[in-house]
Amino acid sequence: MELRKSKLGEDHPDTLASMHDLAIRYSEAGRRAEALQLTEEVVERRKSKLGEDHPDTLASMHDLAMRYSEAGRRAEALQLTEEVVERHKSKLGEDHPDTLRSMHNLAIRYSEAGRRAQALQLTEEVVELRKSKLGEDHPETLASERLLAHLSQGMGNSSTSEVSHRPRHSRLNVLRRLRSVIKF
Repeated sequence: MELRKSKLGEDHPDTLASMHDLAIRYSEAGRRAEALQLTEEVVERRKSKLGEDHPDTLASMHDLAMRYSEAGRRAEALQLTEEVVERHKSKLGEDHPDTLRSMHNLAIRYSEAGRRAQALQLTEEVVELRKSKLGEDHPETLASERLLAHLSQGMGNSSTSEVSHRPRHSRLNVLRRLRSVIKF
């Protein structure tokens, strides 16, 4: 990264891409504070250089929301994820894979905020959109179905039989489809 900074400049798109990737690696390595600080820097630089609606800027904003969540800054994570979803919808459309990914993560942020009914409703929407756009066996569709099963399980105390029976059914379907997609 330092070589790119010295050769290309601190705000060059390739330098910013390297910084973005390094922040992800920091997070994966458990170096959360460094990941958060670097992601904040990348977001500011990308906004300044590329604009707020550029796909690379939105990707960094999406990752920054995840870093906020990891740091326990749930309100900031939720607010930023809502912004990213709206920007994706307006620029790419509701069924674009990047939009669907940000909607999936917004459902997670809703769940973290205790807004389980909103999380469940949004996840149901994402599952249907991913099925139609990506297919039933796509890994991202399956990830949303797993989230739906998890959220439905948490809503199991509901009085509606549809919600209370959904968790087991959804989990079994996801497991069956995972087995058919992943050959052991």
